[in-house]
Amino acid sequence: MKPGKRFGLSAPEKRDIWSRWKAGQSLHEIGRAFDKPHSSIRCLLLPRGGIPPAARRRSRLALTLGERENISRGIASGSPLREIAQGLERAASTVSREISRHGGPAYRAHVADGQAWDSAFRPKKCLLAVNRKLRDFGPPFHYLELLLVNPSGDGTSIQRVILTAGYKCTLPPKIEVAKATMKQSVADIFGGTNPCTIPEKDLNRELKRKKHHLVFSGANISMQVQCGGQTRIIRSDILDRDMFDPRAGTPEHTSWTMGILAQLDHALGPGVMDKPMNTLPGDAGGSAHPPDSPTFQEIATGKYDPLFPGTTDRPSQIYLSTKEPILPPTVNFVKSSPFKPILAPMPQYPAIARAAGLEGTFTFTVDVQADGRTINFAVENGTPLFRAAMEDSSHGWMFPNQAAGQRVVVTVEFALNCHDKR
Repeated sequence: MKPGKRFGLSAPEKRDIWSRWKAGQSLHEIGRAFDKPHSSIRCLLLPRGGIPPAARRRSRLALTLGERENISRGIASGSPLREIAQGLERAASTVSREISRHGGPAYRAHVADGQAWDSAFRPKKCLLAVNRKLRDFGPPFHYLELLLVNPSGDGTSIQRVILTAGYKCTLPPKIEVAKATMKQSVADIFGGTNPCTIPEKDLNRELKRKKHHLVFSGANISMQVQCGGQTRIIRSDILDRDMFDPRAGTPEHTSWTMGILAQLDHALGPGVMDKPMNTLPGDAGGSAHPPDSPTFQEIATGKYDPLFPGTTDRPSQIYLSTKEPILPPTVNFVKSSPFKPILAPMPQYPAIARAAGLEGTFTFTVDVQADGRTINFAVENGTPLFRAAMEDSSHGWMFPNQAAGQRVVVTVEFALNCHDKR
């Protein structure tokens, strides 16, 4: 490596490389001309298939750097959005989106222009490539499933405890319990296989399968069995293809684990995978404050935490979090000008906005009629998901007689009251 050698290629150098490639020069010839290995030149040409990219140009409808400078000066001087938009001969919504996308009150024209130029680059990566949470097929919330299997008389008693972690105060943590009995003995459920005799080497070999996948999507299974005087934990990783692909080629011991789980699920009824993928606040079942029982006391003391290594929330943490109160979201009146309402009923927090974690101020205008009621609801600024609820609520607002025939600007605040930033 040469001292002081600069890595990468400048924009003029890249244009020169494309010109040389178009003229018929080889990768090695171009590399020698720029004192670069031919592999570096190949990395530039390969993503485009050897076809020079078209020169990038802005749309005539896009905001220019000069217009962004005017927006920045307007914010610094405290000018209203409508006044800034009129000066630019643009819609107020265009200016509002521009400011909210690029820093809000800390808006800077040069930074915003660079961000807009970068966001306009095509092709874009799809959402599945940039958002890991979207790459999972199952329920979008973190959950743990605990199955307790014990001999009971001539059969077997089963208890399933599903612990769902809370999500940013939009969905509270909850615990769901289901119980059932089976006529088969524990040995019959195991199908004649003694889990204590399964070689650890075979289990480790099967666990290596998920290393060949970019993102693991499936279920981590840990089975705790008593082998003489020792407790053994048997781990299996069930991939999503094991569940859905008829030719998955599932290894022997993982397939055996899936067979046991299928029997238990059949006896207990629908589980987590049978629930809706998206649940709005207020729709979730289960108990947010489960009653105390010997099983829950064991969960609280961390007895089953070792069965879930690497999880962000252990069973004991989820159980204890169900005991903590969660503040409900609120909608509060902030201000109105030039008149204050004498009656201002607030709407319920929209469930879809709460599930999306949206909050903030919402500004709108209304015209006051002679009887003090409002008409001509129009949004000035705020999240669109708040509009329907706020518009319906505004029909019940009343203003004093002096406000008749006037237009009033109102600001309310939607607050999740959430301190959980996970």
